[in-house]
Amino acid sequence: MSDPRPPSTTPSSSAAAQTPLTTTVLDPRGDLFIHVSGTDSSGSNEPARFKVCSRTVARASKVFDTMLFGSFVEAKKLQDTSEWAVYLPDDAASAMKPVFEIMHSNFSGLVPIEAKDTERAPIRHMYDLVVAADKYKCVALLRPFADGWVQLLLDVKVNEERDLLRMAWIYYQLGYKHGYTRTITQLVVGFPPWIDDTITPQDLAPSALPPGLSETLIHYRSHMIRDLIDPVERVVLRFLSTTPGLKGHCMSSLSEPKDRQDCEHRILGKLICDLNKHNMWPIPELEKLPCSPEALARITTPVFSGREGANTSCNNQSHMDHSACALRRRLTSGWSRKLKLSQSRPPTYTDNYEYKIHPDEDGHISRQSVLTGLNLVTFPAANRKRKSAIVFLS
Repeated sequence: MSDPRPPSTTPSSSAAAQTPLTTTVLDPRGDLFIHVSGTDSSGSNEPARFKVCSRTVARASKVFDTMLFGSFVEAKKLQDTSEWAVYLPDDAASAMKPVFEIMHSNFSGLVPIEAKDTERAPIRHMYDLVVAADKYKCVALLRPFADGWVQLLLDVKVNEERDLLRMAWIYYQLGYKHGYTRTITQLVVGFPPWIDDTITPQDLAPSALPPGLSETLIHYRSHMIRDLIDPVERVVLRFLSTTPGLKGHCMSSLSEPKDRQDCEHRILGKLICDLNKHNMWPIPELEKLPCSPEALARITTPVFSGREGANTSCNNQSHMDHSACALRRRLTSGWSRKLKLSQSRPPTYTDNYEYKIHPDEDGHISRQSVLTGLNLVTFPAANRKRKSAIVFLS
């Protein structure tokens, strides 16, 4: 993420009109008041004020150090007798409170969460906290908690796209490669690529994501779906073409031409019935196909499996064997063949597909793991049950 914009030393007109805030005192001898009024991932935007020690937050964060003791206007009080205040309108109180608590070694907000209660895992709160720590360049403060958080997240079952994106960010910033790879794999294969025109990107994605992740997800999903639907579309077009002759799907070579043609007509009929059963006939445009690669594969793979041959419905009056009759995949189009030879070709969907982490992502995650200490941790097997409580900041 880029460095935060220099905050204001004066409140906005709306903030000034509000009643005085209750102050959370992190240091009774503190000399700095920090006002926050941003919105967190749960939609809460309740403003708050924190009394902190300016030198404590400066030691913990290079961003605060530069902000408070550098050339920024925040480094100077308006008057010698005035209250030293900094306003952070983009930061949420629920995220900044634990950041300031950790900076001041105030751990009274720690709450135990047992492994059996992973459905309560506060992913959004964890995400907001990691976003704030990254923004103010103090992720290393999370070192005592990173191990426990990752172990907790490994047991969480998440099917909502935005929460998976938040988990990806948490793994990315804490430096846990396996969790990041697993989460991006689920994001690639489990959701459709197309964005509804009525939905803005802000509605679909959290505020902070790894660089280029949104584009990568759309690109990979789109390519996988095209790879899955193109063979079906080509087979249908070949069937429906006006070119006379067999299409190469009836394998009963000893049958009469008419019998073989009838067999292929039955194969086409079964294909259309199968597609229609899944609301895919007529075959929709890719932009109007609200289907994930994983879901689409469950529809298209049986079409070419050989188990859907015409023998199941063929009126075999000629007593010829049609058990091998089924749809045959055709060679891909020219541009697709060229892509297959290219090193930059996006991945094709398979049942055991796993996201291949990019070098830039790998480098960042490795650096973050050193900050958080996860490079020194060996996590237990995913199927090992953990009974110990895991600590999380409230």
